[in-house]
Amino acid sequence: MPNHLLEPDAEKVFALCDHCGGEIYDGEDYYEIDGDHIHEDCFDNFARELYSDCRKEAICHE
Repeated sequence: MPNHLLEPDAEKVFALCDHCGGEIYDGEDYYEIDGDHIHEDCFDNFARELYSDCRKEAICHE
């Protein structure tokens, strides 16, 4: 039997994650933000980095 019949189909790469550079495969869930493709697992870190300059410390002034 030819070897290619014994090997499973290779997963098709849809895009690369613009946060980590890893592959996003066909059928995988991802976020598209301003044209960037972001893994679902990368989303929290992506958002944290994107909005890091918005982070403030709450201080009551009495």
